[in-house]
Amino acid sequence: MTHKQNLLKKKKKPSRKFSEGWVEFKRKRVAKQVALKLNNVRIDERKKSKFYDFIWNIKYLHGFKWVHLSERLSYERAVHQQRVRSEIARAKREASYFSQNIDKSDRIRKRVGGGAPVYESSPKDIPVYRQRETDSVIRERKKLSSDKPE
Repeated sequence: MTHKQNLLKKKKKPSRKFSEGWVEFKRKRVAKQVALKLNNVRIDERKKSKFYDFIWNIKYLHGFKWVHLSERLSYERAVHQQRVRSEIARAKREASYFSQNIDKSDRIRKRVGGGAPVYESSPKDIPVYRQRETDSVIRERKKLSSDKPE
């Protein structure tokens, strides 16, 4: 094996992190017993385990069917897709509005009689700020004013 192959082999894939999950039982009684027995219990009792500090949070959901879960997940997925579509449409609208305004301003400028496009900055558009004089410039000016006879 080459060095690159060793490096690729040693790299670990990032582990998935789950925040919630669902379990379906065939019998209601078994589901209730598991929920009572495992709720607020450590996932792993061994201190060296990475799950030592995590606890189970299991609830029995009365009257909840697996169909309800799949419906909710599909609804959330559809809402997310709709949100993404609306974001993309809004971004396209903004971009087209901006480009139309640039084209319109160019056409108006050509009709009126030339001139540089607005989106290109000219020297007169750049603001000029008066800066404070440095100490050496102030000393030179004072020296020159004191040397002049009045």
